[in-house]
Amino acid sequence: MASLLVNVPSGWVNMRIGFDMDGVLCDTELNFLRLLRDTPPFDKDIEKRKEMDVLYFNSRRPLLNPEHFVSEDDEYYVITGRDDDVAGDVTRKWCSKFAPNAKGVFCVGKYREPVEEDKAKKILELELDIFIDDHPVTVKKLREMLPDKIKIIQYGGRWIR
Repeated sequence: MASLLVNVPSGWVNMRIGFDMDGVLCDTELNFLRLLRDTPPFDKDIEKRKEMDVLYFNSRRPLLNPEHFVSEDDEYYVITGRDDDVAGDVTRKWCSKFAPNAKGVFCVGKYREPVEEDKAKKILELELDIFIDDHPVTVKKLREMLPDKIKIIQYGGRWIR
């Protein structure tokens, strides 16, 4: 019987996996966060919002360890809907502690705007094979926008009809 194994060139990447952050890699209390963001002075003052976001995001605890999903030759990335201007630094700091081998951490969101299109662009740019997200609407939209060869997996959350 012929071997199914082939010689794999050095530097070969088996699989590229992307993870959302809030609700997948770390716990989240989005309703609390949204309430705070809609409350003065956070709703209008970006510096106050940054201060509050740093406190909030620094308190997040890990849910999934992305290292448990990858093999030796796989790569993983973090793609979050967080706004880079507001939460980029604290996000990268959190990931350096809890996802230290991520090949990249990308905050693609803009405050109060949908994130699906920007997540889809980043998924395509990174040539991901799999992306894991918790938000049912995001999962549905990404599945509609992206080619079938890219698998979008929902972790947690629940379907909204």
